[in-house]
Amino acid sequence: MRFGVGIPTGAEGMYVPSHFTDPKEIIEATKLSKRLGFYSVWGADFFTPSPAMGIEDKNSPQFYEVLVTLAYLSSITTHIKLGAGTITLPLRDPVLLAKQVATLDVISNGRLLLAVGLGAYRDQFEMVRPRKVKAHRATMMLESLEALHLLLAEDHVSFNGKYHEFRDVSL
Repeated sequence: MRFGVGIPTGAEGMYVPSHFTDPKEIIEATKLSKRLGFYSVWGADFFTPSPAMGIEDKNSPQFYEVLVTLAYLSSITTHIKLGAGTITLPLRDPVLLAKQVATLDVISNGRLLLAVGLGAYRDQFEMVRPRKVKAHRATMMLESLEALHLLLAEDHVSFNGKYHEFRDVSL
């Protein structure tokens, strides 16, 4: 059995209320996790505070972007796996996300672990994607999964869905 640990990539609201962290603390938590023998470290994917999250201070930054944070950690570690979880697919463009995760996996020597999902907070989706408030997030997520699979497995791929479209893309 392998164990991973969540690293403090920000104040995470009502489930894990904590003070905002800084890059030094993230590095310390990652190095400690490695010394203690954990298999992986995981960062959370939150974009912006939303009313449902129960965060009181809306004026200060609350979260580091998880893929950038893991790229930063990949440069100061060599073996511990780096988990991005859970990437909120309806908030992400699948072509850009595929390029980001492919790049991160290469620069970290294959250490990226990727978890994807729908997202816990509908209001956060509506804040980030106001033109798509009537969108069906599950359909968006399934389209993104299909698009990610194509983009990461093949060259010169095209996709035409209800929410996402691209033509002849190679990563």
